[in-house]
Amino acid sequence: MMRIFTVCFSCLLLGLSGCESDRFDHTPPAGQGTLIVDNLTSDTLLVYVDGHGVFDVSDNDHELIDLEPGVCRVVIDEKNGFHSYADYTDILDGQLTVLEVDGYSSANTYSVKVYYD
Repeated sequence: MMRIFTVCFSCLLLGLSGCESDRFDHTPPAGQGTLIVDNLTSDTLLVYVDGHGVFDVSDNDHELIDLEPGVCRVVIDEKNGFHSYADYTDILDGQLTVLEVDGYSSANTYSVKVYYD
């Protein structure tokens, strides 16, 4: 009986924890979403959204920008280097769109994980 209780309690805790992270303590303004670039590399990153430079992200840091919901083109370029990333990304109303840059997928391309928080 105790084992069943332990399993049920563990499942409840797992369900309540969800996938949300408390790392990014930001709420997008009404009618907007937020793009966060989380730089887990040792490089300084230059970030462009729809062709406009929006911010630099220092190594092992993150930066954010509030944007209108929709699809935008994001380019991440290594400052003084040759690694990059480019793709279209969804910005969702009231949500955080996180681009986690965590290494290299090839000799000149960053490995980027996209998730919503």
